[in-house]
Amino acid sequence: MTTIQIPNATIDKITTLQDKCLKIVLVTRELSYGEMCTLFSQYQQEATVELEIDRDLTKTPSQRLRSRLFVYYKETKKTEKGFNSWYADALDQIGNSYLEKLNK
Repeated sequence: MTTIQIPNATIDKITTLQDKCLKIVLVTRELSYGEMCTLFSQYQQEATVELEIDRDLTKTPSQRLRSRLFVYYKETKKTEKGFNSWYADALDQIGNSYLEKLNK
């Protein structure tokens, strides 16, 4: 059996079939010619698949940013205004820093 490792693939779709099996569609990053050849050579062959799921990838980018800022806030800030107020100010600062880059 050939072993193929595909880092950072995204589960695009999961469908249940009539025989209670699952059809899983993966979207990969750009693959090298060799990786593509290896994959195509295994077309319709039975395979053992191991999935390592990064739970953080199930969040939207804005949810990930909010979670990361919360960890930062909890470890370093803890202002009396509370996280939501600090978070709004932090996003405003981030947005302003990008606007300032446009004005230079």
